[in-house]
Amino acid sequence: MPEPERISMAFEHVSATVGTEDVVLEAEVSVDGTLVAECGFLYGDSEDNMVEVSAQMADGRFSKSVGDLNYQQEYVYMAYVGNGKNRLHSDKHTFIAPSRPDMYLSVNELNVGPSGGTYEVTVRHGDLYDV
Repeated sequence: MPEPERISMAFEHVSATVGTEDVVLEAEVSVDGTLVAECGFLYGDSEDNMVEVSAQMADGRFSKSVGDLNYQQEYVYMAYVGNGKNRLHSDKHTFIAPSRPDMYLSVNELNVGPSGGTYEVTVRHGDLYDV
């Protein structure tokens, strides 16, 4: 029985950048001549509950933005690369999902009379504005 083809790669860098609404997972590998057929990340709120997301590699680097996370939840993640037969996983890392963006409410009186008035209400949620 032939021995499985080994993956000759090493993870140089794996990180997570937490934004206001999402998290960007990033990885860099030294390929060392191995053909990469797949790459991506596994992440979840526990090691037993991980979701797989694929990415596209360019020059040994790949990244993926993940959203729809629970605010302030700690997540576990790791990168993977594969040659179609075997996979190599990075060490496990953690990140904490973004905090809920602050909400602001401002009220301006536009026209006030004896029986009521007209007001302008502005709600600021993160960088989004609703009037």
